[in-house]
Amino acid sequence: MTPVPTAIPLAAGVIMPRVLPVHDVHLAVMRFDADRCRYLAMSGLGTWSAEVHTRWPRVAAIDALHALRSSISSDVSIRVVADIERPRPTPGHARELEACFPRVRLESAHAADHRPLELVASALRKWLRRAAATLPAIVVATDGSVKGAAIGSAWLAANGEYGSLGRVDRSRHPHIRRVLIAELEAAAAAVDAIPNRRLDVLMDCSDALDVIAAWRRGGPGPAWLSAASPDISAFRRAVASDRGRLAFRWVPGHDGMLLNEGADSLSKIARRRAERVVTTSDARRRSADIAAAFAPQALVPEAS
Repeated sequence: MTPVPTAIPLAAGVIMPRVLPVHDVHLAVMRFDADRCRYLAMSGLGTWSAEVHTRWPRVAAIDALHALRSSISSDVSIRVVADIERPRPTPGHARELEACFPRVRLESAHAADHRPLELVASALRKWLRRAAATLPAIVVATDGSVKGAAIGSAWLAANGEYGSLGRVDRSRHPHIRRVLIAELEAAAAAVDAIPNRRLDVLMDCSDALDVIAAWRRGGPGPAWLSAASPDISAFRRAVASDRGRLAFRWVPGHDGMLLNEGADSLSKIARRRAERVVTTSDARRRSADIAAAFAPQALVPEAS
């Protein structure tokens, strides 16, 4: 006869582990201004939202996790699926955040997370757009610089924000096409870097403005542009969908308008970095000096 198994009692002081319930939270964090972000987190237990005074969305995410951990029982393990604007947290950042908040995990989205995460991000974006509608548009000048195969694109906003990109174009595009690519990539970078505020974009390239006008009329623009740059393809979609947020107008180049002159200088530094004439560290230092010198003094005429 098979012996009947009997339970062996636990040794004194041994505590069996217990499985904590896991609660899913979907979080979106987006920039609102040069030094402000906002987060929105939603779950079956409630909604959390606040403005955080930082320019870094991943820093604002720390406040969001603190709010979640403070209001949800410590007996509950929190699984957070987040949509955080660039620069997004690296795996190392995610591990550091988890170490600060017990039983909080940042995880990648599964198939079931896509819809609720999209709803949270959409709700936050709508809130930011409504809030931005009450504020004046940010004026930003964009410009491109091309020499041979080296392309530099840059933008400079009146509030001091700026960005630039230098690269070598490996295609066989002639110079005139490379100029158009550089100008459109500069505008695309500005629109992408300031995603939730109304923008008044100043450009000194009439050909680029003609392409943007064609996109707004529903036209495809030059066929070769679609394959020229993925950034330009994304920019075309933004131009078509964000009509109320984006305004584009022509300004004369090299005419003493400080914001435009600053963007021109930034694009040249970016192009020279691509040519390896200047080092990355030197280019960063010069770019910061240009932004500090030109943006606060920029006087931009009102649109007619």
